[in-house]
Amino acid sequence: IKESSKLTTGSVNIQLSGVSQALIADFLNNGYINKKVTIKRAYLNSSTNALINTLSIFSGKIDSMHIGDSNDTQ
Repeated sequence: IKESSKLTTGSVNIQLSGVSQALIADFLNNGYINKKVTIKRAYLNSSTNALINTLSIFSGKIDSMHIGDSNDTQ
């Protein structure tokens, strides 16, 4: 383990696919830049799909957004 006194920030890229046009319009029209985002891992009961617990794995702010269109159906 290498230690450092440098201040660094973490970042994560979030990519969504199969998003409806209504949700894209919401992203474009409602100003999500500089809004808080939290990514959580959900633990579900495998039999009932009931939520058992969540764990926050990232918390930060949205600093940019790119919307692209693709016909890739992989």
